Amino acid sequence: LVYSSLGKLYVDIDLHEESMAMFRQALLYASSDYNRSAIWNNMAFNSMRLQQPDSVLLFQRRAVHYAERSGDKKLYLGEKHHLSLVLGQYGKPDSAYLYAREVLRESEGTPYESGLFHLNLGILALNDGKLDPAEEHLVKSLSNTTPQGRGQSMQMLFNLHYRRGNYKEAAHYAQQYAVLADSLTRSLNTVELERLVFRHQ
Repeated sequence: LVYSSLGKLYVDIDLHEESMAMFRQALLYASSDYNRSAIWNNMAFNSMRLQQPDSVLLFQRRAVHYAERSGDKKLYLGEKHHLSLVLGQYGKPDSAYLYAREVLRESEGTPYESGLFHLNLGILALNDGKLDPAEEHLVKSLSNTTPQGRGQSMQMLFNLHYRRGNYKEAAHYAQQYAVLADSLTRSLNTVELERLVFRHQ
């Protein structure tokens, strides 16, 4: 735990080689597959900061492997979803789509089914020019994701309808996004104001 915490601290202050050494030490003392999965995920994130795509993919695959061995369904789905994201980011859309489909299928009927999984599939389909399945997944992602995720879904749906020439529907999603963005901004301002008030009490 100490080595892993130090590794994350070093990542935050851009001491990436030192952080990798700490994560490797953490692996030697990891007491469970759950912890091993988390450490490999941290190593993948660190490699992303170092712009080492091969290492990112290698480490993230190991994170998925140990997440599956741990028996923790939520961890497993999350790590596999992350693998799909990095595959898409590093120019491997076919593999990204395959893992994204598996995550969605394996999450069905569980408490961990997430609109983020639909959002990922929607973006991959949209990038591939498959507008109908992209719209299906993006619409589904609107009802079951974070506010930031909904905002990204609205942006993608705007792009989709604009590409189709359906400008009325594109404008609808642009307006929805503007309302959501304004709401998020006001919420952040309220939180900051509350912090200032608390600080000066």
